[in-house]
Amino acid sequence: MRLLYGCCLLALTSHFLGIAHAADRIVAPRGARSLERLDEDDFLYSFRKHETHRARKLKGDSKKSDKDKKSGKKDPRCDVGTVLVANRADGTLSVLDGTYDGEVLATIEIPYNDEVMLPPIPQDVVVANGFIYVGDSQNDRVVVLDAWTYEVAAPSIPTGAGLREMAVDRRAQRLWVTNRIDGTVSIIDLAANQLFQTIEKPSTVFDDATILDVVLTTAGDAGFVTYQEDDTNLGGSVYKFSEDGTELAVSGDVGTFPRATLGYRFNKLYVPDPDSGFVDILFQEDLDTDVSLDIMGAFDVAPSTTEKYMYVSSIEGDGDENGVVYTLNVTSNDLLNAVPVEAGAPDPQKLVHTGDLLIVTHVDQNVVSVFNATDDNPEPVLLGTVEVGENPFGIAWNPPIGYSDYC
Repeated sequence: MRLLYGCCLLALTSHFLGIAHAADRIVAPRGARSLERLDEDDFLYSFRKHETHRARKLKGDSKKSDKDKKSGKKDPRCDVGTVLVANRADGTLSVLDGTYDGEVLATIEIPYNDEVMLPPIPQDVVVANGFIYVGDSQNDRVVVLDAWTYEVAAPSIPTGAGLREMAVDRRAQRLWVTNRIDGTVSIIDLAANQLFQTIEKPSTVFDDATILDVVLTTAGDAGFVTYQEDDTNLGGSVYKFSEDGTELAVSGDVGTFPRATLGYRFNKLYVPDPDSGFVDILFQEDLDTDVSLDIMGAFDVAPSTTEKYMYVSSIEGDGDENGVVYTLNVTSNDLLNAVPVEAGAPDPQKLVHTGDLLIVTHVDQNVVSVFNATDDNPEPVLLGTVEVGENPFGIAWNPPIGYSDYC
């Protein structure tokens, strides 16, 4: 009897210790501190004192209420999906409905790093395997959130210094991260949520070259990384790496501030550069140039969900000082139109397409523009803007989950 009592007591003690240990891993927001590592290259804005924000969950419980079940009302994550916007200056994610309704469904605060206690800067965001991966450039880490509950699944996966851009392969096995301060690429194993490999800066780029963007092949066995060369405007370049760091190909000159987007339909790589005013279209295999499109101020390129079209954001295109959004036919490489953004929301930057909507971030106005754009009607039609957090940059589409216990 005493032996049985002792075993039960030991089990209960272990259980409560386990709960306490798990609670320690979820870091609550704490007092604000001033940011470090801000430079003109990465953040062209005046950082205001960080204010903590209480996370606003979606109305009601995470599971459907009895009232919603009777009315047939669905959570937008079930049937239309959501759009996630990373707000760099207030450390939050804004969650938008996958159909334009002009409001933010939820604001999710990214937890502080409990080791250095610097406020997070959510630079980029991607979605895979039912999780949200948030790149925190201030704390050199990726924070993993459950895509349904928004609870922290992994508080800190380490990366290189100065996280900049992220990309996940279509099999959702690897996450590649570019790091602007040390010039490295961090490859994260998503099954284990830990660092898998680090690719160092190539010896053939200039010492002061800055790493920029990254995209991955369909199979995820190789990545394309862009570099901005030195201040003498010698031009940027694209490197193709295997995941063990082997250089597979190197492009020629692709402008001075190159970014990158893949087009899977024709095995192409789209490289916009706002400084040179071109979008270079390269072959993925050897990075030879197929064609260069003259698009002044081209900042980002995003595929439609079917990849029949590419959408291009331009901060000064078509003679419009506020910026425009182009539609590009990927078969003919013809620009179909140039749709101006609102005068109150200039400088369109990052893009994402949901199948029905095209969402564009505007970093200085704290809004995103929402356009209607489909394969049947690919020319974007501006629906309006939605106010999000401060300095929105990274953006991701979280597709509807369909049937589950929550829906």
